[in-house]
Amino acid sequence: SEIELQKYDSENETFLLKTSDTESFLLPVPINSARSFRDTYDPRWFKNIDLVIKEDRFILSHIEYMSLYTYDITDDNSYAVTTFDYNFDEIEIDIKQSDLSNTTITKNKTLRVGNSIVDSDIPENKKVANRYALVIGNQDYTSYQRTLSSEQNVDYAENDATIFKQYCLNTLGVKQENMHFLLNATAGQMSQEIDLVSKIVSKLGPDAELIVYYAGHGYPDELTKVPYLIPVDVSASNLNSAIKLSEVYEKLSSTNAGKISVFLDACFTGGGRTSGLIASRGVKIRPKKGALTGNMIVFSASSSDQSSLPYRKEAHGMFTFHLLKKLQETKGAVNMGDLSDYLIGEVSLQSLKENKKEQDPTVNTSQEVSTQWRGWSF
Repeated sequence: SEIELQKYDSENETFLLKTSDTESFLLPVPINSARSFRDTYDPRWFKNIDLVIKEDRFILSHIEYMSLYTYDITDDNSYAVTTFDYNFDEIEIDIKQSDLSNTTITKNKTLRVGNSIVDSDIPENKKVANRYALVIGNQDYTSYQRTLSSEQNVDYAENDATIFKQYCLNTLGVKQENMHFLLNATAGQMSQEIDLVSKIVSKLGPDAELIVYYAGHGYPDELTKVPYLIPVDVSASNLNSAIKLSEVYEKLSSTNAGKISVFLDACFTGGGRTSGLIASRGVKIRPKKGALTGNMIVFSASSSDQSSLPYRKEAHGMFTFHLLKKLQETKGAVNMGDLSDYLIGEVSLQSLKENKKEQDPTVNTSQEVSTQWRGWSF
């Protein structure tokens, strides 16, 4: 019978496949092979099919695909079905048992998307050749670090990254094949994707433009005060596998890209949107500022020892909401000077109104573009 390929679950690294005669089944496919598997999928390449009879019907017990990927009834695989609901305010997780032999659909997740005014009516512009984007949203730290509480997650970071990705694709002209997107990324995933994007952009040099966006935890080394980006599987008490921000900047600038625009909705003081990664620490550290090189501009969500806060009624980070709002209002036709003035003015004011705390975005540029960055545009 025909075996239909369904959606891929990147969290559990499994494809769901449906057949007309037997139960559906899950085929484990590593995430780095998933795209090529999907693009070249042909049901004729299945072989070594074994069936068993259970309750007067056939149940698939074993099947192989090109001798590379194998389903077996004794395997314990999982699959998460994610849908986006444009009305609900909360993330709802509904645990349901499936009738997939010895396999379970572990969760049906409803992610909040679309309540904010910036999440719909996203302007559309033509694509721009050689414009690339790297977008990362790290929200769920507790699933990878059991010692953390839910307050130490980064509220709305998934939504921030997901919607910023759509603005990149629709409004800022990034082609789908030039989009590099990660949610709840581990240290290995972040390092690999940063390396990959840097290598690709290096091949194009001055002809390339790169947009980098990160929402998630940052953290400073307590002794050196050097800031790090924190993957979801890295503890702030051991920064050996964290991503040193200065090294990210060095790697990006070494590409010699014509323009590199970085947006960081993270703070590097040890605080966070709700709670810092080390909840017991009451003293914030003022992170060391590193010098930028190359054609680079960095927008940061907050200053010195401030936290980067949420905008709860919009389900976004305060900084990200206003970044998206300006892109929406201008249809992407905004220069960096005007964007900077808007973000500094609006975020500073609204943070005091909504959160009763100061949050003052900053802009840092390399010496090479210090006199021209304000005239840059997307």
